[in-house]
Amino acid sequence: MNTKKLIMSVVIGLILSALYFDFSYGKDKPDKPEEPVVSNKETRKEESNKKHKPRIIIKTRKDKRKDVETKPVQPAEPAQPAVPGESPAPTPTPEQKPPEPEQEETNDIIIENPGTKVGATSTEGKTYFMATLLFDITWRKLGIGLDTPLLWNDDGIRKEDWDEWQDIANIFSYIRYGKKGDNFYTKLGVIDDATLGYGFIMRRYRNIGIADYNRKLGTECEFKHYRGGVEAIVNDMMDFRFGGMRAYFLPIPQIQIGITAGYDKNPAKDKLTVDPVTIQIVPLPQAEELLVYGGDLSVLLMNREKSRIVLCANYGKVNNYGDGYAAPGIKGKTYMFDYQLEYRNFSADFVPSIFDYFYEDIRPIDWTLAQYNPVNPHSQGIYAQVGWRIFRWLYTTGEFTRYTEIKPDVRLKIKLQDSKNILQMTLGYEQKQVDEFTVMNPNTAVIGRLEIGLAENSRFGFGLTQTYDPVLQNFKRTTTLSTNISF
Repeated sequence: MNTKKLIMSVVIGLILSALYFDFSYGKDKPDKPEEPVVSNKETRKEESNKKHKPRIIIKTRKDKRKDVETKPVQPAEPAQPAVPGESPAPTPTPEQKPPEPEQEETNDIIIENPGTKVGATSTEGKTYFMATLLFDITWRKLGIGLDTPLLWNDDGIRKEDWDEWQDIANIFSYIRYGKKGDNFYTKLGVIDDATLGYGFIMRRYRNIGIADYNRKLGTECEFKHYRGGVEAIVNDMMDFRFGGMRAYFLPIPQIQIGITAGYDKNPAKDKLTVDPVTIQIVPLPQAEELLVYGGDLSVLLMNREKSRIVLCANYGKVNNYGDGYAAPGIKGKTYMFDYQLEYRNFSADFVPSIFDYFYEDIRPIDWTLAQYNPVNPHSQGIYAQVGWRIFRWLYTTGEFTRYTEIKPDVRLKIKLQDSKNILQMTLGYEQKQVDEFTVMNPNTAVIGRLEIGLAENSRFGFGLTQTYDPVLQNFKRTTTLSTNISF
């Protein structure tokens, strides 16, 4: 059996077994004494209608605004890995909406946020007009987000969006079953900020790259039990190339042990280079497979409503190359802050958090470069991450690494959202191996998003993501200017 079939079989088997568990046993609930059944005719009729006659309910932005006016919207905290001793549900990132309180499951089909987005977008050096149909559908635990874009210019419709059967992925922004925190959760769509464990091997991975407009039907999957669980990520279900998985268990509630692996069968796929003879841009030949694996151990020291402290240790190894560790480490939160601090030590031919936000843009890694020579001395230093909710409507997060032998990495992100959801703004800057701050660098990413409410059913939107391509010697940039109209 080849690697692709093996990976796909594991993922599909995980999904089917978890679905069986979810449908067969449901959520863990304490036993309750049976209550007497009321043999009231109207009650039985109401229960029958509730179970067997689904209704179609449409919720618009106007319907939600009533709740927003009475309850301020707070920016969410950064994603947290599973913590020993409690349900390993990650806290949503600022880009994600926090999970809503559970409601009694019914057969109702709920259509939320119906609308359209019209405007213009610039990607791959070309400008297009844009029209997009938007809405979300929820039925029981199944959710589908439709975000069907149509781009065109004077040359006609953008053909590369619809010239292959795999382009069906462009119709959906996501397809999910369950929600973060459920016993079983899976999502198909763009993977935008995926972390396995404490992030020593995979941290903030994005399956479409920094400034790529094209979508991929990636997969996030989580199956958990009170004694452990499994997390899995696949970059593209239509054309598998990369995947990652972490399994963990809790021998006692305060201790968690995990193993993680990430595998890329051809890191050079769809990448370009300059032929030194013809000085022409040509595809890169197939690169060697990249396998990174490791383990982690964590101990829960404190777990209260507004404070949590976890001690952790991580180990990782690049197959056929070097290894490294992060220990001691501490991760937690306290009131307005969340934080992570680690001491790291690794060989020259090992890269901490190798599958990160930049990976899809800078792959493949050329292990023959002098900086990866294993005879070089080990690098050691710190990794630090701090998130700070300054006000209810303002959240900032920053990351910093400083190692011997390697230039530092920096990241800063600011998210602003007012209590009435009229103004939303996100600004971010990230650069690896900083010698000088510059945007003309493949290790630099810039993001910016702005939404302003113009009226009750319309919003102005602006978006920018950018990095630099050293092969094409040009910026990889996607810019969008639009008006969002709610029905």
